[in-house]
Amino acid sequence: GAGCGGSDNFAVVFDAGVYNPATLAMKDGVARVFESVCVNNTCYTLNVLRNGNDYAAPMAENGFFKVIATGYVGNEAVGTAEYFLAKNISFTTEWSKWDLSRLGSVDKVVFSVAGSPEQYGDWGINTPAYFAIDDVAVRYYPD
Repeated sequence: GAGCGGSDNFAVVFDAGVYNPATLAMKDGVARVFESVCVNNTCYTLNVLRNGNDYAAPMAENGFFKVIATGYVGNEAVGTAEYFLAKNISFTTEWSKWDLSRLGSVDKVVFSVAGSPEQYGDWGINTPAYFAIDDVAVRYYPD
């Protein structure tokens, strides 16, 4: 499989912005510690970062593309963690474990992407706002 550790399944995440954020939450709504998640670039995003397309310039030599995880308790943001999927012409092409435990016990984790200035146009980021996740590890304490 193409997933983390050779698994057959993984998820592709799209940052659709503030009106439809990419969110990871437990169905029961109980706050928990999201320990980690495996992350990787998607082929589409990686190709545009390297080569550009009709909408986005290639990433600059000193550029970056990162995923930001924001932990929430209720509607209040309580912490963030960042993972660089590309930085200074070095691109993530393998699954990497991303430690999210620094967010603490949260109701949900909201993902967003950000890039260096050459990736933006008049209406926001032009680089495809996709990345892949797998192997979400959650600290769970049963009652």
